[in-house]
Amino acid sequence: IMAGMNVHPSEFDEIKQEFNIKGYPTFCYFEKGKFLFNFENYGATAQDFVEWMKNPQAVQPKAPEVPWAEQESAVSHLTDDSFDGFVKEHSAVLVMFYAPWCGHCKKMKPDYEEAAEMLSNDSDSPGVLAAVDVTAQKYLGERYQITGFPTLKYFENTEEKWTLPHLRTKDKIIEWIYNPQAPPPPEQSWDEQQTSVTHLGAEDFKEFMKKKKQALVMFYAP
Repeated sequence: IMAGMNVHPSEFDEIKQEFNIKGYPTFCYFEKGKFLFNFENYGATAQDFVEWMKNPQAVQPKAPEVPWAEQESAVSHLTDDSFDGFVKEHSAVLVMFYAPWCGHCKKMKPDYEEAAEMLSNDSDSPGVLAAVDVTAQKYLGERYQITGFPTLKYFENTEEKWTLPHLRTKDKIIEWIYNPQAPPPPEQSWDEQQTSVTHLGAEDFKEFMKKKKQALVMFYAP
C-alpha cells in the first residue's frame, strides 16, 4: 500500500524527529509496522514506484571518491611543504590550483592529465604540469591569492610569471607550454562597457529604486 501524511504542522514534530524528516517529500518504507529505509528516487515516475515496491531495497551508499592526489597520473601533486622544492627543481611549471568539489575542475581534469602524460613522454619537454588542492593546502591558496577554481599559474625559474585563465583544454595547454606567452588582456567587465544597462552598487541601489516607477534588476555574478 502507498500512503501520504501531512506532517508539516508542529503537532507532528515528534514523528518528524523519529523518522529524520527534514524536507519534503520524504519517503519511508515500512514492513510490519517497522521502518526499514528510505526511498530516495525523488524524480520517480508512477512506474518507478511500482517496480521498486516489487523488490524494495535501500539505496547503496556510494563508494567514497578517491582524491585526485592519490590517483595515478603524470600530474605532480604538490603540498605546502613540497611546493617550493618542486618549483626550484623544474625550470618551467604550470600549476592548476583546484578544489575537489569544483565542477569546472572536474571537467578540466582529464585534459590536464592527458597534457601531463604527453609532456612526460617527451624527452625535450619544455615543462611539467602540477596541481594543488587548495582545500587541503591552505597556505598555498593564501600565498597565491586563489579565489576561484580552477586557477592556472605558470612558474619560470622559481618565479610566478603569469595567471592563465584561457588554458582549459589539452590542445591549448600543449600549444601554449611549447611556446609560453603572456595571456591576452582580460575582458572588460560588463559594468565598464558602454551599454544601455544601468549598473548599480550597494551605495546607490536603494536610492535608484526609489526614483524609478518600474525596474527589472538582473542580479548576477561575473
